[in-house]
Amino acid sequence: MDPLLLTVLVAGGIFAVSFILGRNYGLAKQERIIEATIDHLITDGYLAATTNADGDVVLIPISELSKSRRKR
Repeated sequence: MDPLLLTVLVAGGIFAVSFILGRNYGLAKQERIIEATIDHLITDGYLAATTNADGDVVLIPISELSKSRRKR
């Protein structure tokens, strides 16, 4: 096999693996940032939320908040 072709194939493989690993790391980091932002907004009172039976955070729509305020 030609050394130049082998070098191009190995470099291409390294590039592909690096790209895939970097992309997966970036997506995981992005998800953690979004979760932290939502948690911070809930803590500071900018978003209304409750916790369901499974322990998941459920955001409360504005329409439901305004309905509960009208009933008071």
